[in-house]
Amino acid sequence: MSRRVLRIIVGALVLCALGAAAVYARRCSDRATLKIAYMDAAAEAEGRGDWSAAATAYRKALAVDRRYLPARTGLAEMYSQQGREDLALREYRRGVAADPRNPDAHVAVAHWCIEHHRYAGAAAALKQAIRLAPRETFPRVLLVHVCRWNGQFAQARDQLAELEKLSPGSPDLRRARRATERQAQRARNEAASKRNQAQPTAAR
Repeated sequence: MSRRVLRIIVGALVLCALGAAAVYARRCSDRATLKIAYMDAAAEAEGRGDWSAAATAYRKALAVDRRYLPARTGLAEMYSQQGREDLALREYRRGVAADPRNPDAHVAVAHWCIEHHRYAGAAAALKQAIRLAPRETFPRVLLVHVCRWNGQFAQARDQLAELEKLSPGSPDLRRARRATERQAQRARNEAASKRNQAQPTAAR
């Protein structure tokens, strides 16, 4: 094969690759434009209280990209505003199912669980988020608070130790540590008070 023919073949392959890349980029751009348009339509519909139109717009955005978490979260939050918490939780879980390696999807589930005092579910979701993004501090901060609300102070301190490595001296770390120690001290005081109250009864 002559060098001229080889150059022609290589040139044709390069042009094909560039053309495919241009088509892909244009498609991605079109999809992004569509998603933004649907999200704007959903926000406008929610503003005028048209829940049905808002839900339709969110679902259209998800039809473009089923892993598009802002649309999934928007739909879930809309259900929460309507008091339809079972549907809200379903959408948050669908966000995880659509993109299980997205830590933000797990954090969204955790937020819902925290709002409804389901701390075991929140802890499980946050641990998944931490496993997927071990250097992110926000899920760890949330997990510290979930552990202390659940009375799991040893686990809270474990997460504080990890936060100290990732973000030493950060305001979030200092606030979480103070809150944990205050609540742990209250728990110790309450336990001591119960013991003191039980002693005279035992003596009688």
